[in-house]
Amino acid sequence: MGCAPLLPFNPCCLCSSGFNLFCSCVNSPHSLSSLNLEGVTQYLSKLEHRQKKREVKIVVMAGAGISVSAGVPDFRSMSTGIYQNKMDKYSLPTPQHMFDIDYFISDQAPFYDFVKTELYPKPTTLPTVFHHFMNLLQEKQMLSRVYTQNIDMLERLAGINQEAICEVHGTLSTSSCANCKKQCDGYSTMKRIRKGEKPKPQKPDIVFFGEKMPRKVQEQMKLNMPDLKKCDLLIVAGTSLAVQPFASFIDAVPRSTPRIFINRDSDGSGRKGEYDDAGGQHLWGKCGNYRDVLLRGDCDKVVTQICREMDWLNELQNKIKTFADNHKKKGGANVEEKVRTSGRAK
Repeated sequence: MGCAPLLPFNPCCLCSSGFNLFCSCVNSPHSLSSLNLEGVTQYLSKLEHRQKKREVKIVVMAGAGISVSAGVPDFRSMSTGIYQNKMDKYSLPTPQHMFDIDYFISDQAPFYDFVKTELYPKPTTLPTVFHHFMNLLQEKQMLSRVYTQNIDMLERLAGINQEAICEVHGTLSTSSCANCKKQCDGYSTMKRIRKGEKPKPQKPDIVFFGEKMPRKVQEQMKLNMPDLKKCDLLIVAGTSLAVQPFASFIDAVPRSTPRIFINRDSDGSGRKGEYDDAGGQHLWGKCGNYRDVLLRGDCDKVVTQICREMDWLNELQNKIKTFADNHKKKGGANVEEKVRTSGRAK
């Protein structure tokens, strides 16, 4: 059966060929007016207006791509000098070996060297535009939860409420004894690393390749899952959705909830591509799509354009400037303080 073109917007073109679950979208209050930036901003405007009457829940799923402009390398950068230098220095078969639990147990040096020089926030580290965008949503009382794959703590640094953050792959803000499991703050561990020490038997509370997700993280995810089931808008940014269980989160939102995917490396065509091996099923470029929008591009630039269309740009820029001025005034001490206090064992 042929299908109608998606432009002009066609909520559902396969109702008679087995895709009846999409039919409810036609009159859904969540329906997008179009599957592009304009449709996204119009829907956001509706949410902003509705927030005055009832609670609005926006959930963000964030990957490494949102931190690249802060100088944090992602695995797409493996061909660059940063990873190659570590591979040459430690004779690593692949860059992933730095984050492999078996390799870490046998040799901690590559991982701690990489963390010290590339991952752990420095006094010069600043959150990205996207991080400030999430903070702006929080300020507007529209942000419900941030699920992040990142261990760089930039969500905390940007001022996102710690209770709203679910660090799916763990965090460098704390570390635990490999023997007794007693937890301590990651700041103390990092000070030892910077001195060239190997803080054995301390292990950062992050999820390595080949390692089971910590029970604490599993419990937090289970506790926060209702946010996905009740969310009004899902924003997926800077991630290829290649890792489980994170990838499957996109399936937990209601079928009427729009899902916005922001990434620079996927063209959203019908070809097998970036998201097609994800645990969840996206609909863009396919007949029957009514809620999935791919905004291809740099995460910072995309949300800047969203803010421009929403007339939020001045608020976003003021937020960025205020943070930068405060950072400069304190000489970067606010980074150290934020990292130190957020990592105190509860």
